[in-house]
Amino acid sequence: MAMKKKLAMSGIAGAMGLSLIAGGTWAAFNDVEAATNSFQAGTLKMDLSEVDGPYTFNITDLKPGDHMTRKIQFDNTGSLAIKDVLMTIEDVQFEDYVPEKGEPGFNDAWAEEAETDVLDYLDQFTVDLIRVGLEGNDSNYPTNVLLEASLKDLYLASDSLYGQPGNSTDVSAARQAILSAAPDNSRLVDDRLRVSTIANEGWEGIPLDPSDEDQVKITVSFNDDVEDTYEDGTYKQNKFQGDSADITVSFEARQWDGQEYDGDGYIDENERTDTNR
Repeated sequence: MAMKKKLAMSGIAGAMGLSLIAGGTWAAFNDVEAATNSFQAGTLKMDLSEVDGPYTFNITDLKPGDHMTRKIQFDNTGSLAIKDVLMTIEDVQFEDYVPEKGEPGFNDAWAEEAETDVLDYLDQFTVDLIRVGLEGNDSNYPTNVLLEASLKDLYLASDSLYGQPGNSTDVSAARQAILSAAPDNSRLVDDRLRVSTIANEGWEGIPLDPSDEDQVKITVSFNDDVEDTYEDGTYKQNKFQGDSADITVSFEARQWDGQEYDGDGYIDENERTDTNR
């Protein structure tokens, strides 16, 4: 991808050769200076920082009905304005717990179905993404990015990017589910969720001028299903006891489109995300 550049153009200095006639011979004085053009590529860099606690969802001993919320801040630490930030589930490392003789649950009805896979497990969780505004205040420019989407669907919707498990029917259904859960379809870009500011008072993305961070609030809930039970009255969700998953969520910061520049010196516009420029 071609990046927008900071362009530093040096002055072009040249000297004409001066010829003198002396004693019927030609003597040439020649001064040659090279013309130097300097091009320096800008940097596109974003850092994640915690807002209310650590940037992690590594919670143990979850039970149905539990939920957790994290606020993640995006800081632009490069030299170029960031157009947008795209989020996706990049990878899930799943561990299935099946009780063996002598372990808790071995004699329970659910133990016979305890062998589950990553998609079964992720389907037990619901995700809400709410961008909380430029200053991180819930009442300041609140925007719902995704409402009550299955973690399984969010995972499968990235299939074309990361080759997640699941057949084409699963992936197609997951993408449709994500579309239905996203109030604003402009939030979807190449099967990923755009979680940065969009068209807020003429600005979007994460500019350097004016300097301003962006935040997104993410809530993950463990669904509580008390309707589906075995004959002995125990919940079928019991089969997920002891299961665990390490989920890698990636955020990609993208540059603005390139532009024609005719002047000399620094391109101030590359620091901005003014939609009217």
